[in-house]
Amino acid sequence: MIVTNTNKELFDMGQIQIKFTEAELKNLKLKKHSYFAYDIKSHGLAIRVYPSGGKTFYFVYTPKNNSSTQQISLGKFGKLTITEARAKALSYMRNMRPMITYPRTNIGV
Repeated sequence: MIVTNTNKELFDMGQIQIKFTEAELKNLKLKKHSYFAYDIKSHGLAIRVYPSGGKTFYFVYTPKNNSSTQQISLGKFGKLTITEARAKALSYMRNMRPMITYPRTNIGV
């Protein structure tokens, strides 16, 4: 398998899957490069952790007939609650369901 910049995060996705709670998200470790952690409760919901310490919620999906993972920013952790992020991700998932598949996980829904 060739891992490109567009699907490397998809390939690495299985590394960090947690149940999103305030404590878990606050305690995510900073790394040299940004990375995603995925919610085991909500299909497609992720948080990107930046080296600066910033954290942003995303809805992560793969369009059908396309191998590149796409991301939609939902909002910054702290300004957006976990409950609000889950609701937004669920809304995107419901509205886009016929057009998308999900990255390497069967969690949620």
